[in-house]
Amino acid sequence: MINGNDLIHSFNHTPDTEGNFNGLTKREYFAVLAMQATDLEKYAETYGNKWANEVAKDSVLMADALLSALANEA
Repeated sequence: MINGNDLIHSFNHTPDTEGNFNGLTKREYFAVLAMQATDLEKYAETYGNKWANEVAKDSVLMADALLSALANEA
């Protein structure tokens, strides 16, 4: 994973702004998108009350696979 920790957005932090403006990394963003595409009912049927943990793990694996594929394209 070459640039998975790069931010998807950049913000200019000034003394007048408050809070965290770092945003999401590419890896986090891709994992979120993978989660949205997941069949949650299928996970619930398969994993019972641990379905959320499995969705999270698989989403990170998919994000890493995408970042790896993109790195190999270059």
